[in-house]
Amino acid sequence: MKFGAEYHFLDSFTVRAGYMLNYDERNFTAGFGVKQEVSGMYLRVNYAFQPYGIFGNVQFISIGISY
Repeated sequence: MKFGAEYHFLDSFTVRAGYMLNYDERNFTAGFGVKQEVSGMYLRVNYAFQPYGIFGNVQFISIGISY
């Protein structure tokens, strides 16, 4: 079973957290995102963190543009 929550504020920031039950190597995740308007387009940057068993702590970064 998996649980997660996401909270948006100021139309630019997002905070995320999640938990997975019955997963030995990975169970907790956390992250945040930022959205900024630039020249009529939206630039988004997201970061996430997840402990991942033998691989240690794994970090994810994504960058996106939408118009």
